[in-house]
Amino acid sequence: MIQKILRLIYKKNAMRNKTIIFLCLVLAGLFSQAQESRTVHFMQFNPYSNLLNPAAPVKYKGYVGIPFISNIHLNVENTGIQYDHLIKINETGKTLTINNFIDHLHKTNRLNLNLNLEIFSFGFKTKHLFVTVSDRIKTDAYLFYPQTLFKLPLQGNMNYIDEPAEFNNLAINANIYNELGVGFRYQINDQWAIGFKPKFLIGLANIKTNSSHFKLTTNPNNYDLTMEENFSVN
Repeated sequence: MIQKILRLIYKKNAMRNKTIIFLCLVLAGLFSQAQESRTVHFMQFNPYSNLLNPAAPVKYKGYVGIPFISNIHLNVENTGIQYDHLIKINETGKTLTINNFIDHLHKTNRLNLNLNLEIFSFGFKTKHLFVTVSDRIKTDAYLFYPQTLFKLPLQGNMNYIDEPAEFNNLAINANIYNELGVGFRYQINDQWAIGFKPKFLIGLANIKTNSSHFKLTTNPNNYDLTMEENFSVN
């Protein structure tokens, strides 16, 4: 009877240990992904770690940001243009591979630009409270462009004699705004802290493409181009 009870306890502990190991592996994967994309969150001596988590630990009594110098963030992303698709390195040197570059472009490609420019910021700490104030100009711009935008000028219009060259997905959407934020972090005890950061946004500029369609027709006799367009931007 005692042996049966011991076997039952061992099986339950083994199952519990497997469950704990599985959860640790899952959480380790999540933490790795967060650390890769949001590294500043783990820089506890960096005052800007509270941009992602207003309840992040504070290791200093205060800070002051120098206008237009202390915090500048620039992020550029694209889904179509790649260097190794355009340039091939071989024994004789570098070679332009135009056709390979065009073939790897998507039907619709995207170019993103995110610029975060700080005007001023400061923070100070009391016994249990840490307060931060920041004012920054932010720009979010997205350019959508079709494969034809590169294919037509690089390969010519001989490919579009039987059918027109169409630019259906050429668009730009951008926002420029001022962000004023005030953050509060309150230390409850040695293990717990609570934080929040309300923000007030003031729009400065906006551009948005409502409709976009360009159609270029090639004359089979003299190869002249005729363009029809329907373009609307606010």
